[in-house]
Amino acid sequence: MEDKQIDRHLRQIGKAFFVKNFDLFKESFPSARSIDETAELLESREPGYAEASRKLRASCAKSIFKAGREKDALKKIIDSWRVPPDIADQARKLVEKL
Repeated sequence: MEDKQIDRHLRQIGKAFFVKNFDLFKESFPSARSIDETAELLESREPGYAEASRKLRASCAKSIFKAGREKDALKKIIDSWRVPPDIADQARKLVEKL
């Protein structure tokens, strides 16, 4: 996966959404949990999103994790000037744990 693809996936997921749900994505992928199952779990964590939106976000996250680029994605989030400081701090903590 190229950096441009990571950027595109992060735009589709939402950088803050990716950080807030990182643990769920990490547990889900590359495990046997399907995109549909992950989308259902997102419903309880992030209510108000349409099913298609949750599936798209889960699919994009799966692609990042499948490629082993989750740490790179978090670093891009940290370096983004559009991300709120608290989200960047959460991303830094996640990078330290990886």
